[in-house]
Parts: sequence; structure tokens; C-alpha cells
Amino acid sequence: MKNYINLKGKSLYAIKFDLKMKLAIYLFLVSLLQVQAKSYSQRTKISLNMNGVSLENVLLEIEKKNRV
Repeated sequence: MKNYINLKGKSLYAIKFDLKMKLAIYLFLVSLLQVQAKSYSQRTKISLNMNGVSLENVLLEIEKKNRV
């Protein structure tokens, strides 16, 4: 039989289990948010063919295409 140390009504095994579950949930949520953050940038593609134009005009064109 295993000996468990009781701390305020909880066994040491239960406390370790709680910490493992909290860590697992935290890591799962962090990885889920990372996947969501990368998905938008990978789906959006913009093609421009502009030569001899100012940077301001290029940025305005990108904004126009991004709205559509």
C-alpha cells in the first residue's frame, strides 16, 4: 500500500494530479492559440506588380486588396 501525506484533507497524490492537469490544460490552450494565430497569415496572399512607384502607393494598394 502507498502512504499518502494528508495536507488539509487532500492527499499528496491528489495535489500532484491537480498540478499535472493544470499544466496539461495550460499547454493545450497555448498550442491552440498558436495554431489560430498562424492560420490567418498563411491563407492571405497578395500579388502586386508595381515598378517605379512610391512606398506610400504600394502600401495603399496592399490595403485596398486586403479589404476585398
